[in-house]
Amino acid sequence: MNKIAFIFANILFFFGLTIIVLINFTQRILPKIGYMVFIMSKSGSYTAEKYVVSFPVLNLIAVVCIVLGLMVSIICYLKATK
Repeated sequence: MNKIAFIFANILFFFGLTIIVLINFTQRILPKIGYMVFIMSKSGSYTAEKYVVSFPVLNLIAVVCIVLGLMVSIICYLKATK
């Protein structure tokens, strides 16, 4: 088995998972931080929609990393078992 390719594929896979976890964390915590800042400043009006953030490009990069990591891992495993 090509161990270096297998290790890099696994690193790529976990990098994609880490990106998705960080994006979800940011999307959930940002409206709460916005509300805390609104309470501290007491100006204007608070709506959670102002703090909703979308990361389509980062989500795409994460999905590509996960898919490529899985594909390379499977290919390395299949080559090793032959």
